[in-house]
This record gives sequence, C-alpha cells and structure tokens, in this order.
Amino acid sequence: MKLIVISPPLNESNEHRIINKLFEEGLTLFHLRKPETDEQDIERHLRSIDNRYHDRIVLHNHFDLSNKYKLSGIHFREDERTALSDERLNMEIASFKSKDMTVSTSVHNLESLAGLNTGFDYTFIGPVFDSISKSGVKANTRLGSMPPSPASVTERIALGGVSLENIEGTMQRGFDGVALLGAIWNEGDHAIDYFKKVKRKCQEIAQKH
Repeated sequence: MKLIVISPPLNESNEHRIINKLFEEGLTLFHLRKPETDEQDIERHLRSIDNRYHDRIVLHNHFDLSNKYKLSGIHFREDERTALSDERLNMEIASFKSKDMTVSTSVHNLESLAGLNTGFDYTFIGPVFDSISKSGVKANTRLGSMPPSPASVTERIALGGVSLENIEGTMQRGFDGVALLGAIWNEGDHAIDYFKKVKRKCQEIAQKH
C-alpha cells in the first residue's frame, strides 16, 4: 500500500527539517503542494530538501521545475485536468512519463473515478473522512467502499481526515493507499513520532493482506 505525506499548504516553522527527517524514517512519496506559492518559492523548498530525496517528491504546480530537478512526478488538480481536452491531456501525460515521472490527479466522487484517463498512476479520492486540516470540510458519505478495480485502473489513494486511527478501516474499504496532511502537520514537534507509528501500522496492514 502507498503511504503519502502532503506538505502543509502554508509555510511552517521547522517544515524542511521535518520533511528531511520523514525521508530519513522511510517516507517514499512526498507531495509538495503550495497552491499560493510562486515558482521561486517552490524552488527554495526543493533546495531545502536533501537532493538525495528529490526522486521521492511530486510537484503540484510549477511543473517546469521538473526539467531542472530529478523528481518523482507531477500532480494535476481536478480543475486542471478537466480543463484540458483528451488530446492535450494525453500529450501532457506522455511528456512527463517520457521523463520516467509518475502522473497523478484528484477526484471527489466515484463517477469521476470511473471516467478517469487510464494514464494516471494513482488518484487522490476524498474527502473520505472529515478534514483535519480544513475546518468545516466534511466527508463525502458516498465514498463508501471502492468498487472492484481491474489491474489497468489507477491506484486509489484515500485523502481527507486520514489518521492513525482509521487507516486500517480505510484499507478494508478497498483503497490502495492513504495520503496524510493534517494528521502529520498538526502534530508539530511530534510529527516524526506520529509518522513512525503510521508507517508501522501500514506495514502491519500489508502483512495481513
């Protein structure tokens, strides 16, 4: 199962120290998501992360930086994806995959998931639970169990309110992985200890299946 950590949308103190430590503790996939940040600041974030971990980082904007840094992949927001024609989207996906990068996206309902381009490697689906990081964002109650998935379909990653307490139940609902945001960053100086507990829980779940 995939275990992904997403950056806080706003800059936080000790953020880069925590990110580097998360990688040291075995984090394999980190999404750098700063929606209100310009390219210069995104590059500053990249430079603050040990370059030996750059191939574990996925960008949510300023994709041109992927020409300068060896990164894991890029992520299309749902509105970005739907604004593109099928032809243009296929070209964009092919362009990044030609550089050995993954391409992911987000959906908020099962209908969008069913119609998703099969070129995406994995997809965030949510909110699965009430959001931890965004006050008032409630779970989409229609996201119950994931439908059976043929091997050719994108991996389904649960997002929104995912925490140590509900990860196992999330996987029982048919998701292929989880993405953590508020559950990690709300822990402050205890973020690393929390991640280590989550990682152990994910390993236990993987062993059961």
